[in-house]
Amino acid sequence: MKFLKKSLLAAAIAAAAGIGSTAHAGVVIDLFVDPAGEQAAATSTLGANDNNQAGPFALGNVIGAYRELSITKTGDTSGNVNLGESKVSVSGGVLQIDNAFGNKSRTVVTWDGVGIAGADGAAVTTTGLQTSPGVGVDLTAGGSASQIFADILGADLGFDYKITVWDMDGSKSVLEAGVQFSVLSPVSSHYLFSWFNLPSGLYCDGVSAPPSCGDPTTQLDFKITHTGGAIDFQNIGALQLELFNVGVASIDLGIGAIQTVPEPGAIALVGVALLGAGAASRRRARKA
Repeated sequence: MKFLKKSLLAAAIAAAAGIGSTAHAGVVIDLFVDPAGEQAAATSTLGANDNNQAGPFALGNVIGAYRELSITKTGDTSGNVNLGESKVSVSGGVLQIDNAFGNKSRTVVTWDGVGIAGADGAAVTTTGLQTSPGVGVDLTAGGSASQIFADILGADLGFDYKITVWDMDGSKSVLEAGVQFSVLSPVSSHYLFSWFNLPSGLYCDGVSAPPSCGDPTTQLDFKITHTGGAIDFQNIGALQLELFNVGVASIDLGIGAIQTVPEPGAIALVGVALLGAGAASRRRARKA
């Protein structure tokens, strides 16, 4: 399945879980509305990386004013090695990943407030989001926000991802998870701040026992790798998102706004809504 036109996907963002991004009282990480044209990185060579650092942007659109895109072609099963392109781009409110037939890739998006690109997302300035000497960004928006929220606009195959946070005290936490099916309509995904402060290990919706979820359509299996002390979400120094293929090639993936939000009460989300909504879309498609 190929994506609808990007303009339609950007418009569909407001339909995700019935919530528009402007309704949240949190901190914008990235609305993917800059630049006016397109920011992109692309490569056709197996094992090669391309990166693109852009900014400064308005702080209300991109946290820290700078965004780094990086993509590496990690596999090619089409038989046309070094011909098919893997590309990541930002345009019109959408972070878009496009892989030619047979391609696998690793995409890294880094927000560290520094206008210096590092190959393959490696050169992260872990204190780059500081707002004054020694003071990082408050992702809790003064205590009102408790989680990271992302709009998944669509994916024609499953994918793995990592969300990494660094605070100004040098602590680091990585949440690793995956979606093992296609996402056929826009949905929203939430990641509690408290999950990033769990001890290193495997979890089901934040509970370590049992380590694997019994119902992957409504619950989230994830891994936490935590170093240092507790992550202080009122003092964050850098953020990074990594996206990978899941054992298959040619994934096309679109992501809309990423920001922090209060814990939803009326929505009553358990884990990430992405899993249940994606599975329901898949079931409807099969019936059709």
